[in-house]
Amino acid sequence: TEEQNAMAITGPCFDFITRLRQANEQDPALFILREEILTNKCSAPWAVTDDLVAFQGRLYIPPGAPLLHEILAAVHDNGHEGVQRTLHRLRQSGGR
Repeated sequence: TEEQNAMAITGPCFDFITRLRQANEQDPALFILREEILTNKCSAPWAVTDDLVAFQGRLYIPPGAPLLHEILAAVHDNGHEGVQRTLHRLRQSGGR
């Protein structure tokens, strides 16, 4: 479909959501954060959306997570941009 073609063009092609779900269950700090959000110990701008931790409406990836480096590499390779432009593009799209 047209929507699938658009996703193939604009987004990295790997099992990102599946691996992020695994991190939400296995990463101790992320697991604790998720539980605090679910028990209202931690509130907005934090949320749990479709069982994934989100910050300001965007999926949260811990700074030290290997998945973060893969995402940066995939976006950088897709546009052949420098680090700052890649980060800017990721912040602008924000998964929306």
